[in-house]
Amino acid sequence: MRSAKQFIGQTCIAIACAALLLSSVRADTLRMHDGTTYQGKLIDQNDRLVTFEVVSEFGSKKRRMFLATKVADVQLKKLSQPSTGSKGSTPKPKSAGTPGYYMIPIKGRFGLEIKASVIAKCLDHARKIKPDVIVLHINSGGGEVRQMLAIMEMLTHWQANESTPIVAFIEKQAFSAAALTALSAKQIYMAPGSAMGAALIIRVGDGKVTSLDSTREGARYSAMIRSKARIAAAAAGHHPLIADAMIHPELELSYTRNKSGRALIEPGSPAGRDGFMRLIEKDKLLSLTPSEAIDINIVEGTVANIDALGVALGKSGWKPASRFGELTVRKHERSIAKSVADYTKAVKNIRINMNKFRRAGKDELYAMERSIVSTRLSLIRLQRLSKEQDHVAVLTRRDFPDGLDKWIESCNNVLRKIKDYRRSK
Repeated sequence: MRSAKQFIGQTCIAIACAALLLSSVRADTLRMHDGTTYQGKLIDQNDRLVTFEVVSEFGSKKRRMFLATKVADVQLKKLSQPSTGSKGSTPKPKSAGTPGYYMIPIKGRFGLEIKASVIAKCLDHARKIKPDVIVLHINSGGGEVRQMLAIMEMLTHWQANESTPIVAFIEKQAFSAAALTALSAKQIYMAPGSAMGAALIIRVGDGKVTSLDSTREGARYSAMIRSKARIAAAAAGHHPLIADAMIHPELELSYTRNKSGRALIEPGSPAGRDGFMRLIEKDKLLSLTPSEAIDINIVEGTVANIDALGVALGKSGWKPASRFGELTVRKHERSIAKSVADYTKAVKNIRINMNKFRRAGKDELYAMERSIVSTRLSLIRLQRLSKEQDHVAVLTRRDFPDGLDKWIESCNNVLRKIKDYRRSK
């Protein structure tokens, strides 16, 4: 019986020592506005929730979530073991970490300055360094649909599987592909005077610009794009009909407000529906100013610049966690600058030589032939560049909707006619 009492006593002493040990190595302190404090470990923190692993005085752990508005502050301290050194020595606490943002510029044209492969490289790096926030700095009028779809899919996958939030900041404009990309982010902020929307899908070909819905095949492709845009917007917490109304001019939307004041968006006209207001009428594309976007709960608020964005997000010590994203995008922009310059030079030469060909008389066969040969060489150079670099292919599809092959074949036909004419003489 005596040995049992000794065992129980030793166990109680061990538990007490363990509690003291845990209190000495406990890392973080969470303090609420009502004065309550918790000891433990900070798991995650954003502008809405603070996830904290609370450690009791007996060493038990429980993960809890607190509203960020009720949390006064979180003090981060270095997790350390009791010192075995001289008496009076105490471990030095680590200073509180400063939040950092990771900026990815979305500026220019999708398919040229904005490439899915470049965005993927930036996100891979962000996954390694784990910044507090990823900021998409948007200023774009749109561009290639394929690049937009790839980027939207990346953003949706990231927000479903990674803890780092993505915030879109629209500096001046986010039209077409840029608007749908912004809707793929869970939080959107707009600068005063900016705008977003108007994402009509068009087809460039035969020297004309037409709506993709004008053909049966195009309508099927357009429906696919609309469905993907709705999925991405819904995954980010936005109403999917907003994305649809930016693409499809046949959609009419109305909205009302619930008891909490949030907008409830529904298809159809507000006529005959009490409390409903028109958001967009039929035969028009949805385009939003900051105040309009805030009114229907698409945008969180307006901020003038990136520094003001940090204030709006409630981040102290707002600074870049890394410049890798910005530098990677700039490097890509520099890499395409030379090839775009070569492209512009080749197109200019084509125009000059075609003008010379038109001005040359029938008796100036040599001048005509020289102009066509120079044009053909420039076209072949463009063809090679477009095969090597996707962004040049985008430009050639824009400026030569009939295809470079047709142009080269036309030059070959003219050269054959000149040769036949000489033989006949």
